[in-house]
Amino acid sequence: MLFLFFLVFTNCEKEEEKEGYREAFCGDFFFETIQGWETISNTGNSDTIEFYSSIRMVDNTDSLILIQYKPGDNISKCGNLSYGSSIEAIINGDGELVFDINYELCPHTIFNGFFIGVDSIQVDITEYALGGKVFQKISGYRKNNS
Repeated sequence: MLFLFFLVFTNCEKEEEKEGYREAFCGDFFFETIQGWETISNTGNSDTIEFYSSIRMVDNTDSLILIQYKPGDNISKCGNLSYGSSIEAIINGDGELVFDINYELCPHTIFNGFFIGVDSIQVDITEYALGGKVFQKISGYRKNNS
């Protein structure tokens, strides 16, 4: 009987830890987004957008976060995932971001992302086409509240 109580109690603790790990990655961030395009002959153009925003948990999910990295509306779509100014990602406890992408619908778009600790985030979105690519390189740093 005592063993059963111990087993139930430790499972509840693990479930709470599992649900609460996202909080450490959320908060106010300063984002720098380099976006542009390049051709196969190395010509291209890029610009940089700096933006104060936040990363927050998505309600009614146990692993999604919303990263608002630029002002404005999302202008691109890859299956069910829309992006362009914000993006939803599944976050693992170790800070790795997983993007819910159907690569059959978007075979030429690559999403990569991860946290460095809990205070820095890097996301790269690259869309390849014949003769070139369009990219967004997103770097975020936790904003100090002092």
